[in-house]
Amino acid sequence: MEYRYAGKLFNTYLVLESGDNCYFIDQHAAHEKLLYDKLLHDYESKRMQTQPLMIPFVFDVSATDAEALNENIDLLADCGFGITPFGEYTFTMSHLPYECAGIDLQSFISDLLLLINSRDKSPMILKERLMQAACKAAVKGEIDDLGQSEIDALLSEMTAKNITLFCPHGRPIAVSFSKKEIEKWFKRIV
Repeated sequence: MEYRYAGKLFNTYLVLESGDNCYFIDQHAAHEKLLYDKLLHDYESKRMQTQPLMIPFVFDVSATDAEALNENIDLLADCGFGITPFGEYTFTMSHLPYECAGIDLQSFISDLLLLINSRDKSPMILKERLMQAACKAAVKGEIDDLGQSEIDALLSEMTAKNITLFCPHGRPIAVSFSKKEIEKWFKRIV
């Protein structure tokens, strides 16, 4: 798709013009979808790219959480998370998927513990939810101020990969308005 970048609204939505259409793209949802697709591709091709942490992240859990973590260590490793026991109820994370470099580790561990203690513990469901939780490394609307080169890279990757228009959680990535619709708003046409 040929487009012209027209600007950014509320430090959250990218505005594009393409032909007679205008698109509002949620930068967080778009980045989240790209991260999710990359994580899933790496997982399925068994080529998970990981990044070591300079200082391993140490965290304590309850006895129930320790048991659940120990049961899922291999699945976590397959998903790129190097979590190992470091005592009876203490664990360390030594590496994580490359795409998750900016993730809030404490928040991720909290989400992870909820996931592995959920009712549906099938490996496929757990893997799917783990990938979604890992996407919290995506840029945040209203918080992360993307520079022009980052915006260009995001839009370029979106068009190159022809991503679907919904993030992993089902939210829309983009909405569009035609020139005709916009002209109706301003009563330029009837």
